[in-house]
Amino acid sequence: MDSNQTQNICSLCEFFLLHQHLGFIKTSDNVEIFINAPSFEVMLNLNLTLKETSLSESLDKKDLLAITIVEAVIKRNLLIGKWAEMNIEIISQKNGIVDFFSLPTTVVKLIENRRIALELKEIGEFSILNLLLNQKYGELVELGYRILKISMKNSNEGDKNFINDNLFLFQNKKDNHALRLVANKILKLYALIEEQLKTK
Repeated sequence: MDSNQTQNICSLCEFFLLHQHLGFIKTSDNVEIFINAPSFEVMLNLNLTLKETSLSESLDKKDLLAITIVEAVIKRNLLIGKWAEMNIEIISQKNGIVDFFSLPTTVVKLIENRRIALELKEIGEFSILNLLLNQKYGELVELGYRILKISMKNSNEGDKNFINDNLFLFQNKKDNHALRLVANKILKLYALIEEQLKTK
């Protein structure tokens, strides 16, 4: 607060610098994060959703940003808009090191689609979310069909290992009926993605 040190900073910038720590949300591993977007409404909604999202697990920035957008689209009926969807980024800060990460525009357009967001939430598997984030849409079809095939027979050790490597929620793999349900959801998700990509 030495006036000699801050004389070249306007009072508004001084205010922002002094209070910038209030905008960051602290995760369980002591990383401070903030979602930046060109639209104040989008930025406010995303950061409020981020604050509500459970930060108990240490999530990859890509997953955290995607989950926040999905939750905001579902809970707040957030419409991101063409300008904002190109410039949404997550800013993280730890031990004075600042890092930025943004999702590709194509991916943001997909997860801001309410039907796709609801399907992702319904499936609830990070492995499925990551296939979408990495734009490996074709692998969703292969995965869905393989799970469906396994659900229609007595599974062997190899099948069980495949299921355990790709599905982590007990509710999705507890029995053959659950496997059929999740396989159908994955195939529906793929169909919704293809439909959205065709309308671009």
